[in-house]
Amino acid sequence: MANLKKAKDMLEKIGKEEGITSVTLVSRSGMYIAGDVPSGAHTETFVAMAAILLGSAETAATEIGEGLDSITVNLHNSRIMIRGVSDKTLVVVCIKNERDMEEVNVALEKHLEGFTDD
Repeated sequence: MANLKKAKDMLEKIGKEEGITSVTLVSRSGMYIAGDVPSGAHTETFVAMAAILLGSAETAATEIGEGLDSITVNLHNSRIMIRGVSDKTLVVVCIKNERDMEEVNVALEKHLEGFTDD
């Protein structure tokens, strides 16, 4: 499992990026590891559904011979981006609609670089 101190530091840095309202580290099996979920969300349900969404998208991508970078769920007032971080973990980032997604991707790449489950 991820080094909790390093994971929390990474999540804190991501959470300080402009337009990001919450960031959560989740196991691929759908268990909460660290971070915040959106206000009003039930933690266990939110993280489990995020893991299911990413797993389903990865399966669909594999079926057509593609790899998957991330998935984005477009809501009325925000977006949820889910991306794999390692073989065992994924990150769920909630983002304000007005935030440029390419800039978010660049920031995430910077903060996630070198992350391991060790």
